[in-house]
Amino acid sequence: MSRFLLLFFISYISFVISPESCDPGFITRNNVCTPCTAGTFSGGGFKTNCEACPAGTYSLSASETCMSCPPGYYSTNRATACTPCPPGTYAPKEESAQCTKCPVGRYAPRSAATQCTLCPAGTYSPVGSSVCYPCAEGTFSSDGVNQCINCTAGTYSLAGAAQCTRCPSGTYSKGSKSYCEPCPEGTYNGAQGMESCIACSPGTFSYSKNTSCIRCPTGKTSEYGYSTCNITVS
Repeated sequence: MSRFLLLFFISYISFVISPESCDPGFITRNNVCTPCTAGTFSGGGFKTNCEACPAGTYSLSASETCMSCPPGYYSTNRATACTPCPPGTYAPKEESAQCTKCPVGRYAPRSAATQCTLCPAGTYSPVGSSVCYPCAEGTFSSDGVNQCINCTAGTYSLAGAAQCTRCPSGTYSKGSKSYCEPCPEGTYNGAQGMESCIACSPGTFSYSKNTSCIRCPTGKTSEYGYSTCNITVS
């Protein structure tokens, strides 16, 4: 009996003094192999501490190594999972520690984007956009811009325009408008893209939106910029 107790005591002392070699993903703690928690890892052996996964990676419980976050995702250190980039941001490469905001003139409408999409002509976007905004009436834009440009005098545009349209003959615009004003009575213009109208000469007249002035009938005349011929010549 004493021989048995002696052997048991020697075995117990050896167990306490000699730490156990653990499998990968485990560490030795109080001579017991304990799994590393999620977000950490260990190569096993006689290690007594798990290492934290660096940013851009993650791990599950009892992991030997950390796994890389795929493009479109990111993580901070000691992560247990990767997080998708929110709309308006992107991550083009693996192991991203953070997402990048979309530059001006580009957007990312969904989460987990790996790149941003160019905003089409007639729209614009600031930094970090998840949508492209249509240009307001009286403005326009080419593709990939962060602001729209006012239409110049003699042109107009509707919302979301890629370019401004010249005003038709008989109308005019001072710019930044969604429509062209008709030339008032007593004035005209005969060309497209005009910013003003021209007053009719004496002896002529015009109606609204005229492209030319009309000569007064025989026996009547008019003064400068008149819309009617109402003076009888004696």
